[in-house]
Amino acid sequence: MPGLIAIDWNHDACDVVEAEFAGGRVTVERVLRLPWPAAVDRETDPVGMGVWLREQLTAAGVGARAAVLVLPREDVVTRRLDLPNAPDEELPELVRFQAAARSATPVDQLVIDFIPLPPVSAELGRPALMTSIEQSDLERLRRVCEAAELELLSLQVSPFAVAEIAVRCERQHGEDPNAITLIVFQAGTRVELSILQQLGLVFTHQTRITPSDERSIRGTMAEINRSTVTLGQMMHTTIEVERVCLIHDRDVEPGLEQALAERFGGKLEVVDPAADAAVSVREAATARQLAGMAPAIGALLAHWQPTVPKVDFVSPRRPPPKKDVRRERLVKSGMGAAAAVLVLGGAAWIYASRLDAHIRTLESQNRELTDTLQQAQEPLEAHARVLAWQGEMVRPLSELDRLQKLLPGTHRVLLLNIRVDRPRSGGLAHIKADGIARTDADISTLFDNLTTNGYLVQPQVTEPYKLDPDYPRKFTLDATRLK
Repeated sequence: MPGLIAIDWNHDACDVVEAEFAGGRVTVERVLRLPWPAAVDRETDPVGMGVWLREQLTAAGVGARAAVLVLPREDVVTRRLDLPNAPDEELPELVRFQAAARSATPVDQLVIDFIPLPPVSAELGRPALMTSIEQSDLERLRRVCEAAELELLSLQVSPFAVAEIAVRCERQHGEDPNAITLIVFQAGTRVELSILQQLGLVFTHQTRITPSDERSIRGTMAEINRSTVTLGQMMHTTIEVERVCLIHDRDVEPGLEQALAERFGGKLEVVDPAADAAVSVREAATARQLAGMAPAIGALLAHWQPTVPKVDFVSPRRPPPKKDVRRERLVKSGMGAAAAVLVLGGAAWIYASRLDAHIRTLESQNRELTDTLQQAQEPLEAHARVLAWQGEMVRPLSELDRLQKLLPGTHRVLLLNIRVDRPRSGGLAHIKADGIARTDADISTLFDNLTTNGYLVQPQVTEPYKLDPDYPRKFTLDATRLK
């Protein structure tokens, strides 16, 4: 298999791993950590980003032209769905149906993929883990790759790639595949939490951490506890973590690792991707960097020899093509006509009468098709008006990404739910959310920060919140972005 590069397209940097596949092994040639250029906007200038990336790869001596891209967990929407008991070929349509019902973005503007999950019980149907991004984001990344002269083979999501490394480690150690495993990936301030069951991803979440801040570490541990509780509620059972796999950059401060060791004791194992039996590196210095680039190396392993079900926005799961029965009918009709000609070839008047009858049938079908087209004209016009209306809709993922940058962090303020709509009069987006906070001062700071950054925030009265002792104050956020 020729050389391949994996690119972790995260918010902190562009992490690149180049590898070759031969002899049943993945040989890592080089790794690069490229800070994002200040002169190019990643969101609005895909061609500029592609030219910059091509220059960086060329300068580093990267020769592979086929690429696998990995998006961080915070750039995708992930939902656990409960589907009816149905055949596998019907699952893609069922997932799209539920996505259309639960997403604020029109489903035609989304790229959706999913993985089926282990059934909980016959009564609860078939669960699935759905992920989605906006179609415009996929097109932007395609343009980046074209400008960088790269062939985009796959667009994966970080937690699935990291899970590939964890599962390979568990298999090499002969671990019980039915045990529930918590995976924690840390790279700088980025933390992604995933839960494995039966060697497949069943839950994923993300947060941010300040490694040197004890309060931030406690907040991350609280996120881990909430993740297990949330998954248990979804599965209608109690979740007991039996193993914890931690994958992190060797140079990161050990605060989170120490907190996990205190919380889970002997269940914790620090996993090094370079220790995988199928992975080799050209230089020892490269091996030290692999753990911090786990999404990229995991994506390479998943593309080469996958062991964990994954999502891929370039080739998402689709229903099988429907069988075209019209051709069979035409073939059967032609065979019948040929047989009639052979049998009745000597009776010219009968043959002519059959042709006349066939002509009349075709004329009748033509009239029916014409009527059908006329009846469809009005729905087509309505569809065009709906598309025009959808073009004016707010992009919720972009608004949520903008809002997340202004939030003080989940260790101070936690939003329980959020809705993004188009304002009825004035403004660019209307945001409505319920949240909880540690203090009223945290809420005031959030509202002041939003006002400073162009939001019109409606004043609210806070109230006590008793369901979570870490967040005793509850509030409602009602804000309109004006610029």
